[in-house]
Amino acid sequence: MKTKLLISLFMLACSLPSLAQVKANNLNSQIVGTWKIISMTGTETNGKPFKADLAKVNQYKIITPTHWMYLNYDTDSLRGGGDAGTYELKGNKYIEALTDNYKTDFTVKVEGDKYYQDGTILFPDGKKMALHEVYQRVPEPANATSDVIGTWNMTAYTIARDGKKVEEKGVTELQIYTPTHSMWIDKKDGKFWMGMLSSYTREGNKIIAKPIIASFPIDANDKEDVTATVKGNQMTSTVKVVKANGKTEEWNMVHQRVGKTKPVKAVATK
Repeated sequence: MKTKLLISLFMLACSLPSLAQVKANNLNSQIVGTWKIISMTGTETNGKPFKADLAKVNQYKIITPTHWMYLNYDTDSLRGGGDAGTYELKGNKYIEALTDNYKTDFTVKVEGDKYYQDGTILFPDGKKMALHEVYQRVPEPANATSDVIGTWNMTAYTIARDGKKVEEKGVTELQIYTPTHSMWIDKKDGKFWMGMLSSYTREGNKIIAKPIIASFPIDANDKEDVTATVKGNQMTSTVKVVKANGKTEEWNMVHQRVGKTKPVKAVATK
């Protein structure tokens, strides 16, 4: 009888996932979402401590099961920056894939509606910066569905300003749609070029976007019309902008839905 009981307990223990594995799986799902920064402190590469003035700096981060993307905007300089890529989560160790040989060593945790990211960024020249960030979750509806939700890599595009084709070489774009928000980051020759975060609704083949922050000043009088058609893992879209000064801009783009892949250089079509 005792032997049978021991065998049963052993088999039960083997069939249950480890507590560490359960915590890891929970953390993997907990970090997914749209986050707004509420605290940023750290130490510069010269050892000098800093604290970001979040009354002037606005920053958001989106994390999907495979990708991350962040964008910020400084109201003093009227400029912003951002980046995007894939990541690995091993326990509470969060490692972002960065360009230009930057390396990260972060630990992360989620407590309620707060996301904590602490660690260091190692620069190519060997210098290191400590960074401690706290984000607050931006609420999103559970189980919302839309054909555009996901991570998209731009594979082809054309640009026209005031009806004239514009040549932009070496451009890549990664775009993320959550159930309620979209964020895109454009790079040129591997360097940050521009980006924008918006809330949006999907109405037929239209995407009705409301910009929140961008890496450039946003004019509320600009009028934007976005159409998007999704077939399988490909999205074809057109963005038409009429600026307050009457100037126009039109982007025609093709995006491919991606998982853990690096953005490829988009092809400017003729």
